[in-house]
Amino acid sequence: MSYSAHLIEDLRLAVLLVLARSPAFTASSAVLRTELPIHGHRVGGDVLRTQTAWLDEQGLTRSHPIASGGIARSHVLTDRGLDTARGIVQVPGVRPPTPDELAT
Repeated sequence: MSYSAHLIEDLRLAVLLVLARSPAFTASSAVLRTELPIHGHRVGGDVLRTQTAWLDEQGLTRSHPIASGGIARSHVLTDRGLDTARGIVQVPGVRPPTPDELAT
């Protein structure tokens, strides 16, 4: 697997972990972009939109526009996404969490 593929898998897990620790398992795109650097990912809006769309397609999250016509979105963790963030299930394309990540 290429280095860039590892980074994408890690970014997807980071999004799930941020949502798993957010109130009501929900966060806006702006909050995700603020929190992702804590997990080692400083990404632009295009990258975040692409990866959250992928997570939506896998049934790990659900994204909704915050305002009509705007690009700001709200992201909600699904039960499957929470199970993935907790390491209960493994989804190809998402890095499994480490024991240290599960403890926090």
